[in-house]
Amino acid sequence: TTRFDVATTVLKPIEKGLFTQDFVAPAEPAPSRALLCPAGIHFDDQYVGEGKAISKEPYYLVNTDRAVGTRLAGDIARRQRAEGKIQPVELKYTGAAGQSFMAFAVSEMKVSLEGDANDYVCKGLSGAHVSIFPPREAEANGVFEAKNSVIIGNTCLYGATSGKFFAAGQSGDRFGVRNSGVQAVIEGAGDHCCEYMTNGVVLVLGPTGINVGSGMTGGVAYLYDPSVNDDMIAGRLKLTNVKPRRVQNGSPAADTIKRLLREHHEATASKHAKHLLENFDASHFCQVVPPSEEDKPH
Repeated sequence: TTRFDVATTVLKPIEKGLFTQDFVAPAEPAPSRALLCPAGIHFDDQYVGEGKAISKEPYYLVNTDRAVGTRLAGDIARRQRAEGKIQPVELKYTGAAGQSFMAFAVSEMKVSLEGDANDYVCKGLSGAHVSIFPPREAEANGVFEAKNSVIIGNTCLYGATSGKFFAAGQSGDRFGVRNSGVQAVIEGAGDHCCEYMTNGVVLVLGPTGINVGSGMTGGVAYLYDPSVNDDMIAGRLKLTNVKPRRVQNGSPAADTIKRLLREHHEATASKHAKHLLENFDASHFCQVVPPSEEDKPH
């Protein structure tokens, strides 16, 4: 078969068979969507370039905007740090982010997204503070509840090493897979949560799927369980790797959960986090204990 560039080559019409009409590829590729902020320049370039005014308006994303923030993270790590220009950058977005939102984001970056995001959010996160929450007006009708809605896709925080992540809503499957240092709060997760996790803290404020902690060798996870049903929790875990342990009031684990709840509420204005703080009971949480944590104080 002769290779060709789909973006520039027009295909010959195919013979009619299963198809009812001819198909040709466009002679000219569709123009890419310009990642322009209200200031009229590329949203990342305003931070990468020299002497450019920083837009204070949030940038509106659509789900074809992939790996947003990664270009900036690379410039900070490669150039700005080498030049001694280490300063915090605050990024605000709205809309629906495409795959790999804030992949490899670094510690100088503080990011908020008012909307939702696809798969691989914060893949390889490297120190950034990232928060994702629904549009502020979404819960105003009294019907929509963020804690019962999916806000990010699958395989988020894959291979993340450091930083903090807060999402006011649920995730898809494999949340926190290979997490090795991030502290994260989510309000529900799918199957395989904390798979192969080696370090960090994950607090899940809602339901999870099955196989939690599969291959998990380090770090800590806490699952919200107001029913205080240890058998139900055990049914979600990969018991050949991890064990359940009920959290006690006044314990270091309880202090950690309260701290993360406060930070989660501050970052996302989560109504669920606020309710849990006002009615805090550590026994409503179960710690997922990998082998490395079995003998540590709890």
